[in-house]
Amino acid sequence: MVAADTSCDAWLALACSFSNRSHSIIMSLRERLSSITKGSSSISTYLPSIRNIADKLALIGHPIDNLEMVIQALNGLGPTFREFTASIHTRDSPIAFNELYDKMVDFEMFLQRQEHILTSDPNTSNLTQHHYN
Repeated sequence: MVAADTSCDAWLALACSFSNRSHSIIMSLRERLSSITKGSSSISTYLPSIRNIADKLALIGHPIDNLEMVIQALNGLGPTFREFTASIHTRDSPIAFNELYDKMVDFEMFLQRQEHILTSDPNTSNLTQHHYN
C-alpha cells in the first residue's frame, strides 16, 4: 500500500490481494468437497461435513446447489450404500439434501439392525459363514 500513488491504486491493490486469496480458498474448499468420503464415519458425521463446506462456499459468494450436494454425498458413500444410492438415482423427483440426510440415517440404522441380527443369531451366522467359505 505504501507504493500506491492514489487511494484508487491502494484500493485496487487491496482488491487484487483479497481476490487472489479468495480464489485459493474457493479452490481448496471445492477440492475438499470433491474428495470427502464417508469411510468408517457415521452418516451424522459425514453429511454435516459436506454441509459445512457448502456453507463456507456460500459465505464467500460461491454457493453450490442442492443437486451438487446430493451427488457429492452419494459419491462418497461406498459399496455398503449401493442399493440406497441406486434408489435415489431412480427417483422421479429430486431429493433435498435435508431429506437425503433423514433417509440416509434411516438406512444406516437398517444396516446396523441387519448386522445385529446376523451376528446374534448363531444359525444365520453359521449359514452365512458356511456359504462364503
